[in-house]
Amino acid sequence: RIYQAVNTELSKYLDGVRMRGVMVDKDSNLWISTYTNDLGLVCYSKDRTITNYNRDNGLLDNGVRCTMQTKDGSIYVGTNNGINVIKDGKIVKAYGVDDGIENTVALTIEEGENGEILVGSDGGGMYVISGDKVRKIGRDDGLTSDVILRIKKDEYRDVYWIITSNSIDS
Repeated sequence: RIYQAVNTELSKYLDGVRMRGVMVDKDSNLWISTYTNDLGLVCYSKDRTITNYNRDNGLLDNGVRCTMQTKDGSIYVGTNNGINVIKDGKIVKAYGVDDGIENTVALTIEEGENGEILVGSDGGGMYVISGDKVRKIGRDDGLTSDVILRIKKDEYRDVYWIITSNSIDS
């Protein structure tokens, strides 16, 4: 099968940009985590509008690695310098070093039980955000590594799989 490239307004806008992830939200908007060209997080709405969230309008860092939408519709954004929260199109919250996140490079985000937010970091373990409180889970708590590549909810088994740099934990 031969595939042919399709040029759209979005593909032209992102030409030459490194990306770390994509997500479609419950309203069918496409969220693109970019890593270069200072674009930050790009939202491509279903009406084909392109919106950027970057340092110029409050994002902690333009190097965006991951996004996740919570049940209440908020978008959690994992950057190289912490986590931002977008609600109704506006950046409304940030979590960083001052909030207890020692390693701010967020590699993965998942919504946990009771609205907690689970954040996997690049060497700082896993952070659990509950409102304004942040707690850390790391090697001292039983993880085999402090590099958390992915956190995924397994609905069938009712567990969270934690993929570290050297193992899979639950």
